[in-house]
Amino acid sequence: MYYIKDTLSYSIYVILFILFVCMPSFVFSELIHPTQTSKYFAFSYTLIAVIGISLLKIIFQNSPIRISITIIDILLGILFLYITTNRYFLQEVAGFSLRYYELISLSILYITLRQINKKEVFLWILLAVIISGIIQAVYGNIQLHGYLPSHHNGFKMTGSFFNPGPFAGLLSIIFPVALGMHLFSSFNWCRFKANNDERLPTKFKNLTFLVSKYVPLIGLLTLLGVLPSSQSRASWLAVIFSAVFLLTFKYRRLLKCKQLKNSRKRTFGISFIFIIIVISSCFFLYHYKKSSADGRLLTWKVTSIMIKERPWIGHGFDRFRAEYMNYQALYFKISPQSKHKLVADNVIYAFNDPMQATAENGIVGLTILIFISTLIFLAKGKGKNKFLLVISKAGLISFLIFSLFSYPSQILAIKIIIVLFLALVVSLSNYKTYTLKVQLTNLYKIIVVPFILIFMFYMYSAIVKIQDGYYRWNVAFKLYKAGLYSESTQHYKEAYLFLNQEGEFLMNYGKLLSIVGNHQKAIEILNKSKFYLSSSTIQTDLGDSFKALKEYKNAEEAYLQAFDMIPNRFYPKYLLAKLYDETNQPDKAVRTAIELLKKEVKVESDAIEEMKLEMKHILRKSELE
Repeated sequence: MYYIKDTLSYSIYVILFILFVCMPSFVFSELIHPTQTSKYFAFSYTLIAVIGISLLKIIFQNSPIRISITIIDILLGILFLYITTNRYFLQEVAGFSLRYYELISLSILYITLRQINKKEVFLWILLAVIISGIIQAVYGNIQLHGYLPSHHNGFKMTGSFFNPGPFAGLLSIIFPVALGMHLFSSFNWCRFKANNDERLPTKFKNLTFLVSKYVPLIGLLTLLGVLPSSQSRASWLAVIFSAVFLLTFKYRRLLKCKQLKNSRKRTFGISFIFIIIVISSCFFLYHYKKSSADGRLLTWKVTSIMIKERPWIGHGFDRFRAEYMNYQALYFKISPQSKHKLVADNVIYAFNDPMQATAENGIVGLTILIFISTLIFLAKGKGKNKFLLVISKAGLISFLIFSLFSYPSQILAIKIIIVLFLALVVSLSNYKTYTLKVQLTNLYKIIVVPFILIFMFYMYSAIVKIQDGYYRWNVAFKLYKAGLYSESTQHYKEAYLFLNQEGEFLMNYGKLLSIVGNHQKAIEILNKSKFYLSSSTIQTDLGDSFKALKEYKNAEEAYLQAFDMIPNRFYPKYLLAKLYDETNQPDKAVRTAIELLKKEVKVESDAIEEMKLEMKHILRKSELE
């Protein structure tokens, strides 16, 4: 019986090791948005396997199960319950959310990691994280040199992600793991040696030594070789802060020994130099890609308006994309002369996770997060495992710095590593632990086993349905791009059964219906999509269908809303001028045409030149009349 139990436990450890190695690299081209959705399905199916093995452990285990809970576990549970309650009961609209499904899966992963009692397993999983970073770094280098295509037309290097941002974010969060494991490599080997069974062959022990010593070093070198090429300022800052944290901890005793007698002046001098370096770095990083930085400043300003509108409970988990662009349109209506017009675009991330979390979950959710974060960073390690806690904190610092300028909480491959760090900190901290013993009687098994089986079946069914919907959506989208509209419409109809509350899907479907001339249905679908996604594309497509049905007032409002969302775009105002011209409103047509011809061009293109020619034609026609 013990042999079976141990075998099942080691099976879970092996699955987790493989998961952390392979997770960032999953890309299944048959799914829509393959660099994002593929990772969720691979992760979820893996968790189902873990749940199944855990179920077998319950069946074969006769000794009591020990469940250890700390204050951080309780707060994380409260946060999950609050997010769920707020999303589905306190908000008017919830809609489909892959992020919420990810949250459920991440919660299962956290519970699984918290049940690991053998700390050397965490060492192997951390090595798996470093190996995954090495794979991504090598892959990114190959892309950079043109031997493999990237997943974005505008960038040479993206790794297994949709742009360089998440790719750099993943590497910056793996970096402190590699650096920490390298700095504390002697502790790593001691832990492996102490916990390896004496019955294991010497060759295996030697391999363990080589892996624990050289994999972190290789990871460190490959990550440092790629990160500068990512041009991600947020990842650079994340790496610097986490490295300073680790090096300070490693050499803290040396620093204490070399203190000068005049410690106050020394401390003041070091603090002053540090502040100057930080300010200079921020100034340089801002001007390094100024337009990108200005775009983030605009997003933060608009997000702050969202927070002011609903400060306490926010707009609901994963509802940022549904609300943001409406607030951006409002911002430009209030501030028509804003200098940020040229950097405006369709936005679905706040590029600042704490701000987005506040916009979605309000001050209540933010307060819980602050409590959890405070307890995590105040946690102190115990025994020989202290260095693991330090590495986890360094990883969380890297995540926090990166999250101030990007969107790592949207990237599943990053989030599973953060869950690992959380589980490690909680497992190794000296916070009071409440232990619950559960005696696995036959009655208990009769109750629990069917419940877990039902949960597994429900989870599997839900995942299969979503996967089928994404597959059909991908086929429909490819047919649409190929101009096969009739076939595309059929696949969109089939996918609609699964994704009728997915904003982007509804936007794509509505656009197709507008193109094929089914305007009444297009308006119905596009209006529905506005509940789950705000975008200038939805507004222009609505305007086209309203115009086709001669609902000119509605068309005008839609085009104007699209322009207010992104004032630097020519297309919405061009459509508006055409609407006025074709509906015998010459004064409005001329005024709009003049506005477009005087408009500052963000990026010159043939399409804009053609629009300008048509505006000149409208002006000439009005002069002749």
